[in-house]
Amino acid sequence: MVIVNVGHPEGSDALEQVLGATMAAAFPRVLRDPIADTNTLLIGGGPGISAARLEAVATELPFDLRRIALAAAARLAPRLPGGEVYTDDHAPVEWLIDDSLLEYAGG
Repeated sequence: MVIVNVGHPEGSDALEQVLGATMAAAFPRVLRDPIADTNTLLIGGGPGISAARLEAVATELPFDLRRIALAAAARLAPRLPGGEVYTDDHAPVEWLIDDSLLEYAGG
């Protein structure tokens, strides 16, 4: 399992789509947790990861973490569709980030 913290300008999904597609090439399941308008966690793991599973195990967590786990479970959704798969030979991440920042600054 891996969790990637994706920061992005509000309304710009391009980086999240690319990272989600790339993760889906390596993991059977990729979920998204949009924790803020400018920040999303992408979770890649086995076929068993799900909001329902997190809800089910939340009762086994320490009391202070239960509320956090249940809130996260309520936000979990499938990854955004689209996005190009990046590889070692093709990964223009800096260009994608710069483009989203220029779009945000100009918009």
